[in-house]
This record gives sequence, C-alpha cells and structure tokens, in this order.
Amino acid sequence: MKKRNIFVAGLALLPLPLCLMLGGCGSTSDGTDPRGSYEEEEEEEEPEEAEETPTPTEEPEEPEPEPEPEPADPDESDLSPMVLWEYDGYVDECSEYLWHDEFADRDYDGDGLTDRLYRTYPLSEDDRCLYTIEFGNGSTLELPETWSTGFPHIQCADLTGDGDNDIVFTTSYDTSTHPPAASGIWIFESTGIEGVYNYAGLPFDTGDYLDQCLSIQYDEPVGNTVGFTVLLNGFSAEIETIDEYLEYNPVDPSNIAECAIYEPTIQKQGKGYVVHCRTEPLFRAWTFLEYDLQYKGDKWEITNMSYNDEADVPW
Repeated sequence: MKKRNIFVAGLALLPLPLCLMLGGCGSTSDGTDPRGSYEEEEEEEEPEEAEETPTPTEEPEEPEPEPEPEPADPDESDLSPMVLWEYDGYVDECSEYLWHDEFADRDYDGDGLTDRLYRTYPLSEDDRCLYTIEFGNGSTLELPETWSTGFPHIQCADLTGDGDNDIVFTTSYDTSTHPPAASGIWIFESTGIEGVYNYAGLPFDTGDYLDQCLSIQYDEPVGNTVGFTVLLNGFSAEIETIDEYLEYNPVDPSNIAECAIYEPTIQKQGKGYVVHCRTEPLFRAWTFLEYDLQYKGDKWEITNMSYNDEADVPW
C-alpha cells in the first residue's frame, strides 16, 4: 500500500488535464486496477533444472589380497644329523641339525626353568667333544667326553626314589653302518642340592673302545647255532643264525666280545622307574638281550634279563 499512496500524492501536484489523462491510464471499465494492489508481483522463478549428477563409472572391485602363507617348517630333507659333528654351541640353536628340537624348552631338573645343552668342539686331535648341561638356575653339569660322531640324548626321572630328578645321558651312532654296535650311557644321581649330581657307577664292563659294555664269551658254533654267556651275571642263551652268516662273520670262542648298551630308555615300573636297555650279543644278528638297570638300596643292578631271538631289523 505504500507504493500506491506515493502515486496518488504525485497526481495532486500535476495540472488537472494531465492528471485526468494519467488517471485513466491502465484502468478498467469498472475503475478497478487490473493489478489489484500495486504490490509488485514477484516473478515466479522457473525451477532450475537440477543438474544431473553424472553416474560414476563403477570400477570393478579389486579382489582382496590373499593372506601370505606362513613360513613353512624346514623340510626334514634339508636337515642332517651329521651337521652336529663339527658344531660348537647350544644344540637347540643348531637349526640344520635333524634332531635339534629334542633340546628345545627342556627342564631336566624339574625346577620349572629352561635348561640347555652346550656342545664344545673340538677338544683334541682324537675327534672328541664335550657336552655341558646349563641349568636355568645358573648351575652346570659337565658330562663325560665322547666321540664327536655320537648323537646326544638326555632323559630324566626320579630313578633313585628320593623325589628328585636323576639324569640319564646317552649317545647313539645312528649314522653308523650298524648302530647297535656302539653307544654310551651315563647316569647322574641328584644329591638334593641344586645343581649337584653324583656320577653313578653302573654294573657294566669298560672295554677298549666302549665306555660301557657287556662282555660276552661265545661257545664253539654247532652248525648255525652259537651259544654265548654274559660274563657279568652268567646269563647264557643260544643264537640261531641264518645260513652263511658264520661264513661271513666267523666266531672265535677265544675272544671276548664288547657289546654295546643299546637304546637305554627310562620306563615306569611299579611305583618307580628303571632304565630299559638292549644289547646285541652277536654282531649283525639283529637279535637282542633285553634287561633293566634298576637302583636297589644304594647301587645299580641289572635285572630282568632275557633273550629275544626274534630278529628286530629296522628295514
């Protein structure tokens, strides 16, 4: 309405004829203003066409990368027992040694701490080496010198019945052309004092080549049969050999054979433990004496000896 008042006031200031002219301009026959009010009509804005958003080109989804395979364990074909022969250091760290896992995360004395086996090589020109158990409590146990081509093994149990672990240290010659012919065994009795062990005197013979052995005397062969006697305890039996065995392996009754203590293994017996052993009384016959090493009173004895005449050939 403000705009209209301004227009009327302006007409009053003009000459009458001109006012009449202007007054009729834009009027309808009924005198109404076709514009109605003098309010300016706002032009209706045409709606802007929404810009079409370009449809993004769908790129093919990249396949999720496959998880990298975990590193494979070393193939046993890449490992070797012989690599130990000239090794100096902790046996569990000799990763190329076929049986290095046998010495990882071990607790020999039962105190809950990790014990390790250290190998010192070379010692001398005669190809010997030395093993030392380093206990997690800081104490050590030096084991006897042995041939560098022997493979070490450690077992433990309360063999003497005093509640503390005793230690059985053995060597085997698995790469030999005939493994039962050579081995070694030593037992260390716990004293109850941390890290202190006594070397046990075992009821075996000491040979020219073997540290521990059974001495065996043969009878004169009869046909394919060979009788023998274990000199330590008088146990005797007969071996039936295969045809032509004696032709290639003659037996001399005047000689005393040194027969190795083969595959000593701690076994449960009653409420206690024994060390079960085997001995081949006739070289390459693959038949075995079976017996136990048992602690009785204050000494070790050979018990439960028998002869198994069934050939135990590993192939």
